[in-house]
Amino acid sequence: MSERRANKRVHVISYTKVQETSTDKTLGEAVDLSVSGLGLYGPDPLEPNKEIKLDVILPESFKSKRELHFNGRVVWSAVGDHPGFFDSGVELLDATDDDTRLLEDFIETSSIEDRWLDLE
Repeated sequence: MSERRANKRVHVISYTKVQETSTDKTLGEAVDLSVSGLGLYGPDPLEPNKEIKLDVILPESFKSKRELHFNGRVVWSAVGDHPGFFDSGVELLDATDDDTRLLEDFIETSSIEDRWLDLE
């Protein structure tokens, strides 16, 4: 499959909870992140093309501001590798500059690039 993302995603090595803003429902955990999208692993499938408001909750150890707010659009959702779990791709839309900078800092300090994984 060819790479279609505008920004390279990196794998998250810290627990990063994602919840829906309006309901506080936990959608799952971000397993990879970029400033333009995230890969989500959670207990429920997400509806493709649906726009949602997301809160990305960073680990307590990161910085003083831990909750980032994004509008997102579900790009795809599929059955995950483990029974009862789903993988989804979410495009992040219209984030504030401050939240984008904080997300960039988090990605830089709390992730592992593919080059460190032996995926070839």
